[in-house]
Amino acid sequence: MDALKFLGNIIRALDEKKKPKSYGFSWWPAIRPGRNGGRQQQQEPELKKLNWIQNGFFLQWLQDEKIVESILQANSHQLVIQLSVPILKFLASNKRLTKDHLKTLSTLFEGADSETSKVISAAIANVAEELPENQLRDMYSTFTDDGKKELKDYTLPELKLIGDFTTSAIKATGGKGNVFGVNIFWDMLQGENQ
Repeated sequence: MDALKFLGNIIRALDEKKKPKSYGFSWWPAIRPGRNGGRQQQQEPELKKLNWIQNGFFLQWLQDEKIVESILQANSHQLVIQLSVPILKFLASNKRLTKDHLKTLSTLFEGADSETSKVISAAIANVAEELPENQLRDMYSTFTDDGKKELKDYTLPELKLIGDFTTSAIKATGGKGNVFGVNIFWDMLQGENQ
C-alpha cells in the first residue's frame, strides 16, 4: 500500500509541473490516530518539485516494471484498486494506457462481489475521463458484448457501471459523437412505458 501511495505522490508532483489536476483519490490520510487514543490532525506534506524525474522517464518505468499488471490482479483488494486510479489516469492522460489494461479492469469487474464492483465502477468512470474516444468505444463494447447483450440480461451493478462510464465518457468527448449507454437507458424507459 505504501508503494502505491508513493507512486501517487510522484504522479501528483509530476502533474503539478504541468498543471493542477485531480486524480480523484487523495493518498494522504487527513487524520491519524494520536497519542493516548485521541485523533490528531496532520497536514499533508509539502511536495517538492521533482526536477530529477520527467514524465517520459516515469511513464517508461511504469511500463517496463509492469506496475499496472502487478497491482490489478483477480484478487486485488478494493483499496489497491482505489489507489491505482491515479496511476491509470496518469497513463491514460499520457496516452499510455493499453487495451490490455482496460481489459483487465473490465475482467476485474466481471468477477467482483457487489462492494468491489462499486469500487471498480468508480475507478473505471474516473479513468474514462482521460481516455480518447477510440478507447472509450472499445471499453464500452466490452461491457455490452458489442451490443449483443439483451436488455433483460444486464445486472444492477452492470447498469451502474454503464451509467457511470457513460457520464464520464460523454464529459471526456464533450458530448460529441458516441452517446455510449444512453440508448440502453432510453430502451429501458421505453420498455416501462409500454
